[in-house]
Parts: sequence; C-alpha cells; structure tokens
Amino acid sequence: LALEELDYFTDSLTILGVYPAHRHRLEG
Repeated sequence: LALEELDYFTDSLTILGVYPAHRHRLEG
C-alpha cells in the first residue's frame, strides 16, 4: 500500500471504531 492508501485505510477503520484515532494521528 502507498502511504496515502494506508492513511485512508486507517481513517476508514477509525470511522468504524476499529482503529484508535489518537494513536494514528500522533504517529502520523
């Protein structure tokens, strides 16, 4: 996956409540 695709994927998981948004945003 490209970085843009990975970011979109994690954002999608965040919307579904699967991925912790705060962790994603701090690491990104």
